[in-house]
Amino acid sequence: MHDPRSASVPGPPVEDAAVPTRTRGRIAAVAIALIAAGMIWPWILAERDAFSQKSYDHDRFHLPLVRSFAAQWPAVDLSDYDSATGPGYHLVLATAAQVLGDGETMLQMLGSIFAIGLLATVAWRLARWRGSELEGLLLTLPLAASPYLLGNAIWLMTDNLSLWLLAVPILGSSLLSATPSRLGRWGVAAAAACFVRQINLWVLAPIAIATWFATWTTTRRPGVGDRSRHASWSISPEAVAEERVPIPEPPEGRPGPVLLAAAIAFLLY
Repeated sequence: MHDPRSASVPGPPVEDAAVPTRTRGRIAAVAIALIAAGMIWPWILAERDAFSQKSYDHDRFHLPLVRSFAAQWPAVDLSDYDSATGPGYHLVLATAAQVLGDGETMLQMLGSIFAIGLLATVAWRLARWRGSELEGLLLTLPLAASPYLLGNAIWLMTDNLSLWLLAVPILGSSLLSATPSRLGRWGVAAAAACFVRQINLWVLAPIAIATWFATWTTTRRPGVGDRSRHASWSISPEAVAEERVPIPEPPEGRPGPVLLAAAIAFLLY
């Protein structure tokens, strides 16, 4: 007799067995990192005034604040500083400045690492999700070409570090099932993102949705056909006394609900 529980459920693309799962995504990550460095670093080294609005914030707020924190290190006064953002970005660069110095070009090169890291993380995760290094790279190229990302990578701006930290819970909760260890990592990354930019509180919404999905108790009646896998999640009072069998957890790689929650939260915040 056909067992309905054995019915296959469509999931993400099947990965090539010839490529170890543990290393999948590294080629896409390295490729996009090299492309990004080739796009960003020449602008920094040429000292050209590209993206003038970004350069204004760089000169007026962020560069002076990084140097101020570096001069105060390690007893940095966070009670009153000249920036509307959190102090996380400036503290990271001020710490690096203790070793590498606070020269403007050096700080810009260090700041660009956040954009490169963001792109590499996105390409790596998308390549693993799609099962293809090429797809992961191609899907990340539009982000690499974004003037928003490039401007924030050339000048000292908090956005790319913020987005890099946000990529951990957003991509994780969208493409992976929520486990206690993953939720812990996502929570730490979200807290760090809020320390860089307070507006990142919106990311709590997709994490909450992912946690909600992970804690649902899903059930079905024995003998009901494959449609029971897609039945309503609600449990009627009459069902309490009936025998129940757990439904297998949906496969990883279905980002829709969590990404929708992330988009709505971002737009409303």
